[in-house]
Amino acid sequence: MRKQLLLIMMLLSAAASAFAAEVEIDRLWYEVVAKAKVAKVIQYKNDVKYNGDIVIPETVVYEGVTCSVTSIGNYAFGGCSGLTSVIIPNSVTSIGGGAFADCSGLTSVTIGNGVTSIGKEAFTYCSSLISVVIGGGVKTIGSQAFDNCPDLTDVTCYAENVPSTQSDVFKGSYIEYATLHVPTASIDAYKTTVPWRGFKTIIGLDGTLPEVKKCATPTIAFKDGKLVFECDTEGATFVYSFKSASADNIEGNNVSLPNSYTITVYAKKDGYENSDTVTEEIDVRGLMGDMNEDGNLSVTDVTILIDRILKQK
Repeated sequence: MRKQLLLIMMLLSAAASAFAAEVEIDRLWYEVVAKAKVAKVIQYKNDVKYNGDIVIPETVVYEGVTCSVTSIGNYAFGGCSGLTSVIIPNSVTSIGGGAFADCSGLTSVTIGNGVTSIGKEAFTYCSSLISVVIGGGVKTIGSQAFDNCPDLTDVTCYAENVPSTQSDVFKGSYIEYATLHVPTASIDAYKTTVPWRGFKTIIGLDGTLPEVKKCATPTIAFKDGKLVFECDTEGATFVYSFKSASADNIEGNNVSLPNSYTITVYAKKDGYENSDTVTEEIDVRGLMGDMNEDGNLSVTDVTILIDRILKQK
């Protein structure tokens, strides 16, 4: 019976993996299950480590499907010494074990309200970590999640109910010299619970998680033979895909170009959440003129138009 159960579990695992795809989208790698419309942040590929300030988006688009980013996998950012800060959105519900272990350059972390569990050793040995903001949804924090973070100075936890933890969560992080901010009504509960009571100072707060700015939703326009993206967030850049509505029809040496194309675009900016994604279908016949100025409208004009569109950023 035990062997049968193991076999069933293996088959289910294999079936699940068959529906998952590992893809890179805007600097981050994900395991995407398009059918379930969910995505998990996973470890980097090709030895290109994550670095700089990272704002994990609430959603990503994969093959035209918008998927919610719901988790951060085990060791997803492990050993990324060039990572300096991370903002985890409300869509994420769990942070895997060792997810940010040994990120020696990481200085600040903001964990959204959707996260309910922080895995074992999630931020262990983040030697430059100064400040941590933990959202109000966290219920459990794994063993040694924030151990050996000697520069840790300021921790804010918005959970009204003291999260369940092990006594070694902050081991080697010298919390006896650090400040803990918690909901005012919960101060006494934190002051009487290990390891939270070990902070030098415990201060009340109003319970509001700091707001993360979000890029404005972009617009799509076609002006003077060029595709133009615009949004109200100054300094934003745009990430887009451009696909035909149907597969190209290839017959011999001739290629039949579709008349309809789908554009998907979102705006991004460092320190901001990605904007909502905009998708628009365009009919190139309505945009096309005599692109090569030879006095005729032909497939050559369509090709020139598409080439111009693809070169716009």
